[in-house]
Amino acid sequence: MEKKWYKRYDEWAIKWKSNDFFRARIKLTFLYQGIILCILLIFSIIIMDDISWRLNDFREKNNIETQNTDHDDIESTNELNEFFENFSSDTGFFLLYLNLFIFFLSSFLSYFLAWKTLVPIKLKMEEQDQFIADVSHELRNPLWAILVSCESLLRDSKLTLIDSREGFYDISVETKRLIDISEWLIEIIKNTWNTTPDSHEINIFELIWEIEAILWLEIENKKISFQNDIETDYFMIWNRQDFMRVFYNLIQNAIKFSKDGGIVEIANDAHECISITDYGIGISKKEISNIFRRFYKIDGARSFESKWSGLWLSIVKETLLKYKYNIRVESTQWKWTTFTIYN
Repeated sequence: MEKKWYKRYDEWAIKWKSNDFFRARIKLTFLYQGIILCILLIFSIIIMDDISWRLNDFREKNNIETQNTDHDDIESTNELNEFFENFSSDTGFFLLYLNLFIFFLSSFLSYFLAWKTLVPIKLKMEEQDQFIADVSHELRNPLWAILVSCESLLRDSKLTLIDSREGFYDISVETKRLIDISEWLIEIIKNTWNTTPDSHEINIFELIWEIEAILWLEIENKKISFQNDIETDYFMIWNRQDFMRVFYNLIQNAIKFSKDGGIVEIANDAHECISITDYGIGISKKEISNIFRRFYKIDGARSFESKWSGLWLSIVKETLLKYKYNIRVESTQWKWTTFTIYN
């Protein structure tokens, strides 16, 4: 029996040292208990003072009346005084037992309420940690591309001026990408999503090819057939930077989850709809409704390469809403997925 108690004590001690949430819950429980104890003491004192005042008032009146009464009435009055004294003492014990019962009962309630209070905070902290992890992953990609370009330039003993220009161009593109991600994160922190962006007419066909040039390394590595079927004279009123952010993430996502040697298609129609289709592993119907939730992680086939987060898709959707656009997803698992942006 003692070993079990020692084991239970050790478990709680380890939990206390390692689990911040558990420590906060216990501290908050004690705080609630302290508040409840103070309230119980105050009410008990008030009740006992009121009872004592009423008894004293009764005794004073009774003393005046007994001066003009006979012997039998005096005895009955003494018995009544004794009854009230016992009543006062019994009331004190009753309040003590009642307070102890309420205190122990409230300890369990306090522990539960502490958990209810801290759970939203815990979830927010977990979301913040996940946000940092996702952003770190997003920043690592362009940094790796820059590192690869630098190392290839340094190792090439027969480097020509044209090759060096191409290498520095790649570094420049990835550096701009890093700056763009940083600015986007600043916007998220400042909550400026509802501000009206500076928009102007942009050529969608040309910008899609710019994104293809940025992602060429990922396209080459997976031997993806990239098909830009956007009309050459197709224009939209958008902020150029926001457009690049939205479609970069959607196209990168299509490439990431395409099979090696697969196809990624970008097309438009007459109704101002732009679709991005990949013929990869698809998304299950169960997951489609959740992929735009920030910090949601797909636990299935679509995460075979990495634990992919809904962070950037949620930001994509928020950005589209600024322009009064929306996005829908259609998919058949293990066959294809299409993201469609529509007005």
